[in-house]
Amino acid sequence: MKRILTALLITFVFVCSAQAQSSHKVLKIIDSNSFYIDLNDNKQADSNELMHIKGITTFADYPSDESKLQAKSFNLTEKQILGLGYLSRWFTRRELQYNSVTVTFDDSGDLVSISYFKNGQYKKYEQAILQEGLATSDNHNLKNYFNEAAFKNNIEYVNKFNLVFVNKRTGMIYPLEKREKDSKNIELIDENFFKQFFAPANLYADKNTKYVSHIVKSKDGEISLYFTDPTVFQRPQRGCQNDNCKVLVDMINNSQTYIKFAIYGFSGQPEVLEALKKAEKRGVKVYGIVDMDIKGYNVYPETQTLLASIKNIHTDYENDLKANEKRIQKVKQLQLEDPTKDFDIRSAIMHNKFFIVDGKYLWTGSTNVTENCLSYNSNVSVVMNAPQIAEIYENEFNQMYFDGNYHKSKQENTLQKNNIKINKDTTVSVYFSPQDKAITNAIIPLINKTEHYIYTPIFYLTHKGVIQSLLNAKQRGVEVKVIIDANSASNNYSKHHMLRENGIEVKTENWGGKMHMKSLVADDKYLVIASMNWTNSAENTNDENTIVIENKELALQFKNEFLRLWKSIPDKWLRNDPKAESFDSVNSCFDGVDNNHNGVYDFDEYACGSVMYDKINSYYQNRSH
Repeated sequence: MKRILTALLITFVFVCSAQAQSSHKVLKIIDSNSFYIDLNDNKQADSNELMHIKGITTFADYPSDESKLQAKSFNLTEKQILGLGYLSRWFTRRELQYNSVTVTFDDSGDLVSISYFKNGQYKKYEQAILQEGLATSDNHNLKNYFNEAAFKNNIEYVNKFNLVFVNKRTGMIYPLEKREKDSKNIELIDENFFKQFFAPANLYADKNTKYVSHIVKSKDGEISLYFTDPTVFQRPQRGCQNDNCKVLVDMINNSQTYIKFAIYGFSGQPEVLEALKKAEKRGVKVYGIVDMDIKGYNVYPETQTLLASIKNIHTDYENDLKANEKRIQKVKQLQLEDPTKDFDIRSAIMHNKFFIVDGKYLWTGSTNVTENCLSYNSNVSVVMNAPQIAEIYENEFNQMYFDGNYHKSKQENTLQKNNIKINKDTTVSVYFSPQDKAITNAIIPLINKTEHYIYTPIFYLTHKGVIQSLLNAKQRGVEVKVIIDANSASNNYSKHHMLRENGIEVKTENWGGKMHMKSLVADDKYLVIASMNWTNSAENTNDENTIVIENKELALQFKNEFLRLWKSIPDKWLRNDPKAESFDSVNSCFDGVDNNHNGVYDFDEYACGSVMYDKINSYYQNRSH
């Protein structure tokens, strides 16, 4: 009882003091005694918010004069000092990263204490790190907190370390003496721990993968599917790594007269860029479209390289600018205070992913021309030699490229687009957004007529009409399975919970990469391949394309891929949603990708970094038994 009262009293005292001293977030950790604390609460790490606690000495985690001096002072090797610094950084991440803290300054304005709650306990950081044996102090008020036994135990751990540097973006490993210059993305790690315990992010992948010619020799009416498998690589890979990419490069390399492409953006595919440049050099006319917002920004920075390398590429920038001016005028007419805050400058995007070659070959689907989509995310592309389908896509391309009409400015394609027989076994229907209302006129009617099963791998699922159609299908006895992306599942608008509540099996993927398809397979007969997510904006605002295919062989091929992916996801994610960047999602803490789009990634992500210290300790404790 006394313990409970004491704990309550401590909590009361801390809460009262916290009211007097407001708490602030720890935004960024540089090392175990260097951290940005958001004193002005603007959610930015300002230069004057870099804090150091006076009175404690922590260990260097980077080779320097300081690490050499510490080694001499403590009668340790520099490697041991670095190992202690490595451990202390993870300890600091566990204790402080994104935590709310109160800070205490002395009369000279120096930081002398950081107070915080962790796991229901009130703590002072300077005391906690000393008790962990990961710092020392000459301050008479602090030095008694130093735990010599813990310090010696840490040295035993450190002696087992194989310390190396890793580039968090590329996954490349460097010995201590050969670290690269990209210090922003370089971090010290214990190779033994990362390699054996977590199999991290392609640290040991084959760097000698070569592009192998994959020449397309298809007859008129031929159609094929190409998948990107999210379970192969442990991080995105630059360059052509699978047939989904190779078939595209091959189409470009074999072009004779012209290429027309409309893609969301470009990144990490030098073979594709080189093929386009060579095609242009040998006289092939190359025309392209990419997305661009009113600030001249594309979500993939390397898109600028594509724009600089290929002459004839247009964007939807001018169209978006005009639409934006209209929105501003409308908002002003409504007499709102700030005419810029009530609309989204990215509300309309050119989201297509298609290539037309020589008026007969078509490559399209969910796959962006990026390293993520062509190696790491689950994607599908359809490739066909079908002049009548290529003509439909070319008509759509031309009104964007030559007429400057994008989004809601586009006119309906007057060509026959539905139920086109491209061979004796295959019927194809084509829909473009926003003019064709693809969800209303294609997806929902297809769901409504299914009789046996519907399997849906989908990135975003927020459209109420689709949800109701899937619920209706379930009620009439159709088997319904859905795989949804982990990050999109965290979106407040996601409707997958509603499906689960009504008995539909929904698995949220726990790969490092995304479930990026926007597809459906049904009754061993029907197949949907699209760039369009199942959302209102995708149907009513964006430039998108959707193909509905009726072909038994392709449907079975897609069904098998879906079931393989379904099996790769543990059943626990039928009921729960893994965090997109956490130890829930395989490799996501080591893949160099900001998987949940919050501005931080890998070790700096709270769900990754906050638990790493305990995992390292557990690992070495188990090894010592």
